Amino acid sequence: GYGGQTCYVLLVDHYTEKLYGATRISKAPPVAWLRRFLLQNVPEDDPKNDRYIFLDQGGDLHGCVALRDLLEKEFFFELCPTGTEAHHQNGLVERPIQTIDGAIRCMLWGGRLLISYWPFAFDEYLTIKNAALPRRGATMSGDEKCSGKRTDLSRIHTFGCRVWVKHVNAKSKKYNVDTKKGRHLGHLPGSTKKNSLWVDEATGKVKLGYHLRFDEGMN
Repeated sequence: GYGGQTCYVLLVDHYTEKLYGATRISKAPPVAWLRRFLLQNVPEDDPKNDRYIFLDQGGDLHGCVALRDLLEKEFFFELCPTGTEAHHQNGLVERPIQTIDGAIRCMLWGGRLLISYWPFAFDEYLTIKNAALPRRGATMSGDEKCSGKRTDLSRIHTFGCRVWVKHVNAKSKKYNVDTKKGRHLGHLPGSTKKNSLWVDEATGKVKLGYHLRFDEGMN
């Protein structure tokens, strides 16, 4: 990935089916990330006898003592390991993984972007999935189940489309070009959608911009 990422971690809330994830530089157990996630998302009054987590028996997670202690001793989760080669027992996660990987390929190909930009496609897909794509047969998205409100999608634009970014430091003259050309890479996870990530085609650097015009027909 653009920042050295080689993999991602994915969580699915069983009740809302909302997806949570983060890209990672290595497959080392994400103990610190998971602790922050649990502190932010597990209510203090949540019944401790009704907490459980499904994961496979791979050494990356199930074999990590620190991660098991975090889940079992700090947050009182019951660990439910799946059987060997029984991926269907954790279908809530295994199925989205296939969908996410396919979506990332389509988003990169549609925008003619390098593979190194896959972490941005991952984050943007989770945003769209949670906001507007409920599972088959469901009527509410993950975000709507959590908040009770539909997400405003007016600031979601086509991933990889061309953007024209105003160069705010350029001295304005009547016929001077005061914009830069780039590609839209979504938004920072958990932040305002008023700011957009974009890659400068001239330098290859990823930047965060506010004064953007989107050419969504160019894809």
